[in-house]
Amino acid sequence: MLVRWTGAMMLYVVEILPYSMRAKGISLFWLVTGVAGAFNTYVNPIGLKAFGWKFYFFYVAWIAVEFGVVYWQCPETMGTSLEDVALIIEGDKATISKANPLAEALAEKSGTVVGEAEHVEKRD
Repeated sequence: MLVRWTGAMMLYVVEILPYSMRAKGISLFWLVTGVAGAFNTYVNPIGLKAFGWKFYFFYVAWIAVEFGVVYWQCPETMGTSLEDVALIIEGDKATISKANPLAEALAEKSGTVVGEAEHVEKRD
């Protein structure tokens, strides 16, 4: 399993959340990001003054915790469609289009009803 945690973390949040939760999820993400930025701005100088170079061990430990959480809690979504991501995250409760063959197979197998999509072609 390949885990990537980049500077564009908000894209992962938007990608995995269903539409009904997306606004609240991205708001929570930016709240946590702001709190972390405030911590870095105001607490780091105090910690560096008090502990010197040993204060960096705090960040080494924190990065190890982040790595563990991301590695074991965030599913890999590279190369998958948004419908497949919805199936990975939400399982049978996913609201997806029947235009996806995987969604159709899952719907037939589980006997659930999946929302219908209309195909529209652009005409000149």
